[in-house]
Amino acid sequence: MLSPVKHVRDDEWEDFEAVLHRHGRSVDEFEVVASQQVQIVPGPHISGLHGRVKVRHRQTGTERVYETGGLKTWAEDAFANDLATGVFPKPTSSERQP
Repeated sequence: MLSPVKHVRDDEWEDFEAVLHRHGRSVDEFEVVASQQVQIVPGPHISGLHGRVKVRHRQTGTERVYETGGLKTWAEDAFANDLATGVFPKPTSSERQP
């Protein structure tokens, strides 16, 4: 799927959606904004592109900023951990949007 968020690569967006799906969550619960990735350390094997992705939980206003680039996948690592540990609480059934 193509990323609807400027400066979030398609593979990162797919990871984000997959993490949400595994946790029974919806993209609609979150606002995602990203900074442009910039070349920091050029190299033939490791991407020197680095940036930041800010994820905001619409219900609570809780925000987290994740580093992008290198071998890290912000969605599969840090964001998934934040979901698992309750940083972004699940909405109650009465708070879910139709």
